Amino acid sequence: MKRKELLTTSLSFGGLLFVLNEVATYLNLFWSLWWLDLAFHFVGGFAVGSLAIGLFVARNQTFWKAARTVFLSTLLVALLWEVYEFVLRDVYTEDYFVDASTDIVLGLAGGLLALFFVPRNLWEIRGAFTRREERIAGE
Repeated sequence: MKRKELLTTSLSFGGLLFVLNEVATYLNLFWSLWWLDLAFHFVGGFAVGSLAIGLFVARNQTFWKAARTVFLSTLLVALLWEVYEFVLRDVYTEDYFVDASTDIVLGLAGGLLALFFVPRNLWEIRGAFTRREERIAGE
């Protein structure tokens, strides 16, 4: 998968997820299926993480720098989404802050999971793994 394909796929998937979110909200599925909100945040985080890799992660960047980039990008989008839900959706409940925190953590988990599923031929993971291999080869 090339960078352009990753960007196209990530944006398309994110758009589809947004449309499905609107449909699920209209049909009140988030209130009848308690787990659906959790799944949406995890999968949305994966889409954002993939997009962040396509946009911001440079070839030959260390794994930890890539992880930081994906983490911060996903965190920003997750926080903005929670603000969107709070302000425009009026989804405030008694346990809103617990729900929002869980949503953010699941989004981050999905985003970081993208680091391990984006093909390595798109970006080479350097750093933690490569240094260990070089150290073993040098012995």
